Amino acid sequence: MNAKLAVLAAGAALSLCPGLASAWSGPGHLVIAAEAYRQLPPELKAEVFEVLKAHPDFPKWQKAYHPNPNLGLPAYVFMRSSTWPDEIRRSGSKYDHPDWHFIDYPLKPPVFSCGTRTDNKHQGDHCQMDGESLLQGDVHHK
Repeated sequence: MNAKLAVLAAGAALSLCPGLASAWSGPGHLVIAAEAYRQLPPELKAEVFEVLKAHPDFPKWQKAYHPNPNLGLPAYVFMRSSTWPDEIRRSGSKYDHPDWHFIDYPLKPPVFSCGTRTDNKHQGDHCQMDGESLLQGDVHHK
């Protein structure tokens, strides 16, 4: 309960400072990563931690970790990995692939043609798709 309250309090505090509340900042990444980690089932948390042990910065993160009853090493490493692409950007690191980190989408989404699903909301020659349809790939660019 305390961890959930802490995440909510951090999110509320960040929302009071719109410039800092962006998920694209270091603290924003950490808050989102903390909540994502909290929602993972225990077996997936263990698998993720095993994968992150192979991360090039794992020894550095392990050394920087200070034992804390509210934040174990696996959660700490997961959170630290969320800021890593930004930390190494333009550093000359062989792992720096700035084009892999994010995609800039236009503010106005492209026009999609309707798929074959019956739950599309037709609007003239265009349609709006629900999130499930988008995830299932029932949308095609016109």
